[in-house]
Amino acid sequence: MVKLTITCALLASSVAALGPGVPGDQASSMFRAGRAIDDLGTQALSQHSIPGMSIALVENGRVVYAKGFGTTSLSEVRRPSADTQYRLASVSKPITAVGVFQLVRAGTVQLDAPAREYCPELARLNGAATVRQFLMHRTGMRHTTDSEDLNIKGAFPRLGAALERIVQEPLRFPPGTKALYTSLDSPSPSSMAGRSQTLLRRTCSA
Repeated sequence: MVKLTITCALLASSVAALGPGVPGDQASSMFRAGRAIDDLGTQALSQHSIPGMSIALVENGRVVYAKGFGTTSLSEVRRPSADTQYRLASVSKPITAVGVFQLVRAGTVQLDAPAREYCPELARLNGAATVRQFLMHRTGMRHTTDSEDLNIKGAFPRLGAALERIVQEPLRFPPGTKALYTSLDSPSPSSMAGRSQTLLRRTCSA
């Protein structure tokens, strides 16, 4: 994992090191950096036994490099692209938190507001858990079972659909009184982070 982190840092620094330059020189530098990142990505697959991955580098809000490597299948070669979606499991939680806090910084989401204000499916939840409590695993919602985790297939047509069954179950404790690690409360903040500011109050509809 440490070696992979170093590899990712090298990928990012390849672009960051370019700096400003005249258009012609910068285009040439970008080409050389792209080739270098290609080589690092290919090496990462073999050195760390990674079947496949997609890399995207963003500089000043602009995607400056995006490409897929390897395969998404162990039984046949299926080339990933820059847009390939991966099941990140709980790695998506910190990514979700970053997205939510970007909305908080923009003033679009209030941490201590009831999460149901942003995701109508939560209206049936027994307790007005706040956005902060969802992010801190303090809603009282249970964790997923092994069977539920192993039988995830496809994607929900709406993020809110992932909540429709669980919100009908009784909470394990009143929101904010205890902590219980759970993956079932993740779709709500994911909904907030996944929508633009103009569509925020319809987060679970798209």
